[in-house]
Amino acid sequence: MSISHSIKINAPVPRVWEITTNIDNLPNITPTIEKLERLVPGELEPGDQFKLWQPDLLAAVWTVTQVDHKKRVFAWKRKLGLSTLTATHRVKREKKGCRNELTLEVSGLGASLVERAMRKRALVSLEAENLAIKTAAERK
Repeated sequence: MSISHSIKINAPVPRVWEITTNIDNLPNITPTIEKLERLVPGELEPGDQFKLWQPDLLAAVWTVTQVDHKKRVFAWKRKLGLSTLTATHRVKREKKGCRNELTLEVSGLGASLVERAMRKRALVSLEAENLAIKTAAERK
């Protein structure tokens, strides 16, 4: 089960990638993260953990599962009951600017129920995050 949103951004890929992977600054960029605590110091890499406070959700620890600077793909996951949420961020070059794709995948026991319960709110959150990244990238 997955929920996705993509948006065209009139900014170079490296700029959007920098915003996406500067995790510590995300609370200043997007309304979808109110507060963030880095649990593992250093450069962003698989295994890093971040505690996130998000609107209308309990605080949760997200674990980085993928960082590919060449392909511009970043993913992290968290547990939600018996299900796992995996959020993937992709920045793709286009003729002018780029496309930012956000995907939230739900897997594990009860995934279909969790996905149905959160689909509408998750789509609104993905859209809000994408618009915030677009605004930040096009501003500079």
